[in-house]
Amino acid sequence: MLKTAVRLAVVMLLACVFAAIRVVPASGEDGCQVYWYEDPVTHRLVSGVKCPGTPSKTPSPPAAAGGTGACTNPFTGDSIPCTLNGAPWVAAWKCYAQSLPNQPVDAAHVGMTAYECRWAASGASMMGITPIYWARSTPAPVDPAALAQEAVASMQLKAIRIGMVPDQSPGSMGIVGVPAWLWVDAPDPQTFGPATSSASAGGVTVTASARVSKVVWSMGDGKAVTCTSAGSVFLSGDGGKRSPDCGYTYSKQGTYTIRATSTWAITWTATTGATGSLALSFTSTRVLVVGEIQVVTR
Repeated sequence: MLKTAVRLAVVMLLACVFAAIRVVPASGEDGCQVYWYEDPVTHRLVSGVKCPGTPSKTPSPPAAAGGTGACTNPFTGDSIPCTLNGAPWVAAWKCYAQSLPNQPVDAAHVGMTAYECRWAASGASMMGITPIYWARSTPAPVDPAALAQEAVASMQLKAIRIGMVPDQSPGSMGIVGVPAWLWVDAPDPQTFGPATSSASAGGVTVTASARVSKVVWSMGDGKAVTCTSAGSVFLSGDGGKRSPDCGYTYSKQGTYTIRATSTWAITWTATTGATGSLALSFTSTRVLVVGEIQVVTR
C-alpha cells in the first residue's frame, strides 16, 4: 500500500512538472524539440531535448561548441565549461551530450551510439528525467576561430587601388621637391571596409567585421609613410600643396617602385560568447619616375 502511494506521488509530481513544459522548435531538420520548464522545487529553469520516437531517431547530433570560455549558460549568460566529465556542451540542445556505450541497442539503431542530455553542474540528470537520443558519430567540437576564418574568407578582401599624383598616365612623372599625394582610390568594402560576414556550423554562428586600420606606403627610396585614413583625393587647384593627411616628397630623382600595404583589423564574435581578432595584409605596387626641373641660365 505504501509503495502504491509513493508511486502515485511520483506520477503526480511528474505530471505537474511536464504540465509546465514549454516546447520550442530546435534547429535542424531532425524533428527534435528543445524544451524548458521551471523546477517546482528549486524554481530554476531546466532545459532538455525531445526527439521523435523512443528512443529518438536523431541521425546525428549538432556539433558541440568548443574553445576555452566559449560556452554559455543559455538562461543566465554565465560562462560554463565546454566539457563536463568528458561530455561536450551542445549549444543547440542546451545540455551536455554524454555517450552511453552500454545502452541496449534495438534493431532500429544498430551501429549507432546512444547519448543522454545532462544539465546539472555535477553531470547528473534532472529529477531522473534523461532524454536519450541516438547518433552515428560523436558530437564534433566546433572551433569558433575556424568559423571566423571562414567568415573572413567570404568577404573576399583584397589590396587597395593606388590613387596617386603624379598619376600613371603616359609621360607623367614626379618632380624632386614637389609633394606627391597618396590615397586609396575608390575605396569599397573589399578594399578598405567596413565589411561584415557570418559563418555557421553545428548550431554556432560567428560574425566577423573588418576594416583597414592603416596603409603603409613604402616609397622605394628606403623610406615609408603610414596613413591611418584613406587619404585625400588630389583636386584641381591643389598643385604644389601638401596632402593634408597622406603624402610624400622625394629629394632625389630616380625610378621608384612604390608598395602600398593595407592592414586589416578584424574582430569576430560567436553566439557561444567567444570573441577574437585577426589581422590580414595586402600589397599593391606601382612604378614612379621622379625627375628634376632643370634651370637654364644665360
